[in-house]
Amino acid sequence: MNANQIVNMIIRTVMRKAINGGINAGMKKFSGARSPQPAPQAHQPAPHLPATQAHTPAPQAPPAPPPAAELTPERAKIERKLAAKRAARAAEAAGRNTSG
Repeated sequence: MNANQIVNMIIRTVMRKAINGGINAGMKKFSGARSPQPAPQAHQPAPHLPATQAHTPAPQAPPAPPPAAELTPERAKIERKLAAKRAARAAEAAGRNTSG
């Protein structure tokens, strides 16, 4: 795989995600879909303390995601094959779904 193919693959991935994100956002807006409402918080101050002295929990940071595993040559080969299969299926589906 040469540099041109790698650059094209990255650009296609970024553009696909951007376009799909825009389509999904437009469909949500068009359909009037509402985002889920956050659950009401049931935290109330302790009854024996005035409201100014009630204990409020400190905000916690979300846990850090696990580090990404390094891609081995064997895994890279498998990923390339899977990407080629997905691209072939997408091209075949695009050819079937053309109107005209």
